[in-house]
Amino acid sequence: FAANDASAFSAALTANGRPSTARVATPVVLIDEQASAARIRLELQAMAQRVRPADLFVLYMAGHGVSDAQGEYVFLPQDLVYRNSEALTAGGLGGNELRTLLAGIPSSKTVVVLDTCSSGSFGLSGRSLGEKGAIDRLSRLSGRVVLAAAGDQRMALESPDNKRGIFTGALMEALAGKADVNGDGQVGVREVADYVEREVQRLTLRLFKYEQTPMSDLRGQSFPLSRTGTAP
Repeated sequence: FAANDASAFSAALTANGRPSTARVATPVVLIDEQASAARIRLELQAMAQRVRPADLFVLYMAGHGVSDAQGEYVFLPQDLVYRNSEALTAGGLGGNELRTLLAGIPSSKTVVVLDTCSSGSFGLSGRSLGEKGAIDRLSRLSGRVVLAAAGDQRMALESPDNKRGIFTGALMEALAGKADVNGDGQVGVREVADYVEREVQRLTLRLFKYEQTPMSDLRGQSFPLSRTGTAP
């Protein structure tokens, strides 16, 4: 259900993330055959020209993901043909490349949301000294967040009832206000991470007798993802 999830998440973030003093740019949504490796690269490179330093940038990716032999995250685009493990490296979008692409986007706040298996193996801090420039750039962000559906080598499950990724479903509930614990009308990134962790664990244990545990990495200052909480 990755295509439906991507469209629904985009709509939810657009509807719930619009404060009276700011704008929400038209999102770029790539689904099915649009979500090729080349197109994803192209759109992220284009974002580097559009996004401003004061902006909050959100990258959402759903579908299939794996960890390679070095334990690095690899997102598998729609056009990847799996023949062997080398095909993953050649045709997938690895963590190093994703970090480099993100480093070119001049936003002060970056949120990466990954609803795939093994997504917890991705981190913005990186593992390779060869990408020092990207790491230095990302370390200067005032806020950087990774919200991942599952840990390394762990499954990200989908709900047979509402035909949605369980992680994405919980994330959308959080954005709609259910994560607004203090009732201040804003749903911060920490509130989102905490709500999603509780809900995903609860639902997967009930539905599948398997506890899927989302992972989160929140660094820098806190900031809201949604402004539609329970306050007047």
